[in-house]
Amino acid sequence: MITTFTTHGIQQLSLLIKAGDKTRSVIFTVPCVYGNMGKACFTTSDAELIKALKASPMFNVFYFVKEEINDEPEQTSETATKSIEDELRDPSTAVYDETVTTKGMAVAYIQGNYDGVFTTSTVEDMKREAARKWNVIFKNWGK
Repeated sequence: MITTFTTHGIQQLSLLIKAGDKTRSVIFTVPCVYGNMGKACFTTSDAELIKALKASPMFNVFYFVKEEINDEPEQTSETATKSIEDELRDPSTAVYDETVTTKGMAVAYIQGNYDGVFTTSTVEDMKREAARKWNVIFKNWGK
């Protein structure tokens, strides 16, 4: 998580904040673009420091959160941990095709044999969709 704190004015603000067992120096600097002064800002991704800044009695008095960006990778979903074979509707009647090796060939195969279209665009998602919707595994695609 990246958090940007800002002040209400264009003055520089310097603080000492106790984060965990350390005292940290936090300096809100004033951006100046083409002579225009902005409000003082401080940006950090240190979770312990963010928590300490939000817990401070000066929070929402002298400074506040301007923006929070979640930069952490998404948690692996259940579908990402499942193999493509696990996506099959009926493994006993699955079609294992060895001729399809590209995205274009997969689109043509599904259109020609099942009169269907993919709703996804990445190779991995298309393979999973083929297994779920049409019970097809493309063995040589992506090797």
